[in-house]
Amino acid sequence: MSDDRQRPDYGEYATPEEQRAMQMPLDPRAANDPNAPLAQLASMESVILPPPAVAPDRRVRVDRVITAILLGYGLISVLSTIPRYLDFTALANEAFRISGIPGEFSNFAQGASMGNAAAFILAVGFGVTAWLTIRRWRRGQRAWWVPVVGALVTNIPVMICLMVALMNDPAMLDYATLVGS
Repeated sequence: MSDDRQRPDYGEYATPEEQRAMQMPLDPRAANDPNAPLAQLASMESVILPPPAVAPDRRVRVDRVITAILLGYGLISVLSTIPRYLDFTALANEAFRISGIPGEFSNFAQGASMGNAAAFILAVGFGVTAWLTIRRWRRGQRAWWVPVVGALVTNIPVMICLMVALMNDPAMLDYATLVGS
């Protein structure tokens, strides 16, 4: 038979009977029997296999619920924290009062710029975390750890911004020298 067509790779030119003959049998015992007729192999579809220890769809649901709870908590946290960072002077004064530091925050320019930077980093960090989580959901992969890692990675630069503004304030420096001596 001389045919100018390209040789098939995966049985695309096979007849339906040839395709059925090449399919793997459902019962592993029938796979070892070369004399098993095709009809016998097809009738073994009703063989009951034991269920897996944990159904995959249940694991996916649990992962999605946990991930959604973590993302929801993160969203509430971000939405309630950003306004506080944008009014950094009030946040710093409250922190001074709670910590027992005498005086008021007076490093207004740096406080405002570091508060704005912290708010921006927090918003972008949450957005990237949510995007990566949704991307993993669409791929069918576990995603519960993405909000946890996203929170850690985002809050490190946020805390650096806040500490730079607080540690350069004269009231904080006076308190540090008072406590240090």
